[in-house]
Amino acid sequence: THIVIRQLGDSEPILNQQDCIRNIKDLQDFQMDTLGWADIGFNFLICNYNDDQQQIYRGRGWINRGAHCRDYNYNSLGIGNIGNYATRKSLSTFKSLIKCGITKNAIVQNFILVGHDSSTDIYEYYLQYFSNDSEFQYNNQADSIQYFCQES
Repeated sequence: THIVIRQLGDSEPILNQQDCIRNIKDLQDFQMDTLGWADIGFNFLICNYNDDQQQIYRGRGWINRGAHCRDYNYNSLGIGNIGNYATRKSLSTFKSLIKCGITKNAIVQNFILVGHDSSTDIYEYYLQYFSNDSEFQYNNQADSIQYFCQES
């Protein structure tokens, strides 16, 4: 399994939950109405607001194929991040989502973390942060190869 992580918009803090919902709804409307997709392209979205609160929103979920990253839509989960990703709570929320997917057998334990070429900062930040986490294993730790994809 590949986990594609992408920063949506800038990394500025979102003020409240309503801002999160509005951002997600705007993205969903664009992808459905303008691009003609069946739903939002991401499997999950993590919204960070006030640098203290995180919320996971279900897009296409664990089973349905995403539309988030060319050449990686098949056999991957796309996780979009809204707001400031560079907080411990944001990292913890991402980690809990991955652990949930592993428990549900939707993610293999030795997954590959993939970055989106439009938002390499979040990818490199997550790789660095989790590189010394013994309970959070992914293939990139062993081979030190970075994986990137392009717009869907």
